[in-house]
Amino acid sequence: MYMPWTVNTYHSKRKQHITNKLGDIVGEDENWDNILDPIGWDDDGKMKFAVMVVSDELEISEEEVQKKLDALLALVPGLRTRLSDIKVADLARLLARVPDVGAKMVALKSILPECDLAKLVSARPSLLLEDVDDVKAQIAEFREALPNLRVDFIIEDFPMWLEHKSPKKSVEELCRSLGVDAEKAQKVLGQNPSRLMMVQSREDMILYDNGSLEQVQASLLKSKDAAPDGW
Repeated sequence: MYMPWTVNTYHSKRKQHITNKLGDIVGEDENWDNILDPIGWDDDGKMKFAVMVVSDELEISEEEVQKKLDALLALVPGLRTRLSDIKVADLARLLARVPDVGAKMVALKSILPECDLAKLVSARPSLLLEDVDDVKAQIAEFREALPNLRVDFIIEDFPMWLEHKSPKKSVEELCRSLGVDAEKAQKVLGQNPSRLMMVQSREDMILYDNGSLEQVQASLLKSKDAAPDGW
């Protein structure tokens, strides 16, 4: 029999804020930086969830996924702090190619010898999924367009530069937009590398979770260059 006056536990969906010892909310009430993670949603919880989802996607046991994950983190330790940010689809592809990660790291190091590759890959894990020849050609074009800059060091700190698939065109567009020659443009980028992102082409820009504009268009046309399933 239902008793309307019975007191039951109410589970609120309201976010819980970080509070001090007196129970006062730390910082501004609307500040999302002071929101507590749900119970159990710590790094270990996120890791377990990632393993479960990847296990389902790859159709292998969670134990095997964990072994692959451990092997990947042994090769790229910095990825551990990025696991909650990496798309599950990308994580699945990385895990599926763990035997190739070592070889890929060696190949990338030969392309970017002055770069702290572990730092770069931790910031941009998708680099491990890209074709080595394409990356080699891209970096060579960067060096040709910007001969006075230490490209390796800049890309290490500004991995978003790798979004420019046509570096020469991007630098030319920067010169045009700033009204300067190539020499001056290099000085500008040396002082503020993020300025290159001002001239991203439509094809290079990332839209939502569907890859580049080129991939989105290819997806609509059902062509081979479409963004991967689950991207």
